[in-house]
Amino acid sequence: MYQRHQYGFTLIELIIVIGLFALLVAFGLPVAGNLYTDYVLISERDQFLAILRKTRNQALTNLDAQSHGVHIASTSYTVFEGATWAGRIQDKDENISRSSAVTMNGTSDIVFTALSGITASTSWNLSNGIKISHVTVNSEGTINW
Repeated sequence: MYQRHQYGFTLIELIIVIGLFALLVAFGLPVAGNLYTDYVLISERDQFLAILRKTRNQALTNLDAQSHGVHIASTSYTVFEGATWAGRIQDKDENISRSSAVTMNGTSDIVFTALSGITASTSWNLSNGIKISHVTVNSEGTINW
């Protein structure tokens, strides 16, 4: 007698595969979300470090014969020329936007003295709500994280 071969998947096989796929997605989404928030924190920290280094280098090279500083606001960083934020040369301000997903605690201004790069020791904590990254600047202007 002739036997007919059926090709394909049964309904139960499809349900099992879909269930396994759903489990993988359910466990994978939180991991992917944490990777993204970690990336945002690291990216914001690296941007802040680059701004601090740039500002210190401008002071060390005595650009425009001025001290240089960074003002930290809730939505932006401002690189400025002058001995203080209030006494800065406003035409020289450079605004750089910040991530709203990262909060920052610490002083709102840092000024590097012209030619020496000396500043007041200070530190900041950057947080994405899960992890915290620390950035410090010592009195000689050395930036650590």
